[in-house]
Amino acid sequence: MSTGTKDRPASAWSAAALWPALRETLADRPDELALLEAMEAEHAAVDEVIAVIGTALADPGAPLGDLIDSLYTGLNGHLKHEEDQTLPLIGPDAPRLLPWLLDGATEEGAATMLAPLPPPARAAFTAQWQPAYAALDRWNFGT
Repeated sequence: MSTGTKDRPASAWSAAALWPALRETLADRPDELALLEAMEAEHAAVDEVIAVIGTALADPGAPLGDLIDSLYTGLNGHLKHEEDQTLPLIGPDAPRLLPWLLDGATEEGAATMLAPLPPPARAAFTAQWQPAYAALDRWNFGT
C-alpha cells in the first residue's frame, strides 16, 4: 500500500506491477480480465479526483466539500470492489504476494488489508508469509 507521490498516485503500483501479472495469469478467463479493466477504470477515476483536489487546493477559496465526498465515495467503493472480487484472484499466490503488497504499509494499513482474511490466513501472514518475505534477498533473484 504505497502512499504514492505527487506525480505517481498510490494506485500506480498495481497498474505497473500487479495488473500485468494478473492479466497474464488470467489470459484465458475473460470475466476476470473484465474485472481488471473495471479496476483500472476505477483507479483512473480516483486518480482524476485526486488531481482535481490537488489543483483546487491552490485556490484558498475553492469549495472542496463535493470533491472530498466524491473521493470518499469513489475510493471506498473501489476498495470494497477490489477486496471482494480482485484479491480472491490472487488465490494460491497470496503467501507470496501479500507480504510484497504490504511492504512499507503502515501497521494500520496492513491491518485494514488483512482484516477481510479468515483468522487462519491472518495468522499465517504473521507467522509464516511475512517472515519468509523478509528473509528473501530481493537483490538476488532465486534466493
